[in-house]
Amino acid sequence: MAESLAHITYVRRIVCYMLSSVPECQQGMIYADLAEYGKRTPQVIGGYYPDVYYRTPSYFLIGEAKTDGDIDNFHTNAQIDCYIQELRLGPQKEKHLVISSSIYSFAMLKNMIALKKRCEDLNDIKFHIIDNFGQVAVL
Repeated sequence: MAESLAHITYVRRIVCYMLSSVPECQQGMIYADLAEYGKRTPQVIGGYYPDVYYRTPSYFLIGEAKTDGDIDNFHTNAQIDCYIQELRLGPQKEKHLVISSSIYSFAMLKNMIALKKRCEDLNDIKFHIIDNFGQVAVL
């Protein structure tokens, strides 16, 4: 389960963002690391449990919440790389990675993902960087 109030807030932000932006999103099919969902992701991805997981025959979304002190490190980079690999293996037409953090980390996350996307030719995945005040960047 989520380890801090900030983390819980960011996970909830991902779920709210999904419900408002994913066409025909079915709340009952969302796996989220929140007490009210009562279920974790159905599988471990590269040794990590994503905070949010949603998969249909045509749509695949992985969401990860990051607190300010947990962004620029090996663990986070390894997590994101594993999630990208998992998304790329899926046959779905739409693949999304949503990362939620604070307004203070928004620019750093956006730049980190933009660089990764450009260097690794990740044009088959849409990346969404969201903060806790409604700011969104889709890369």
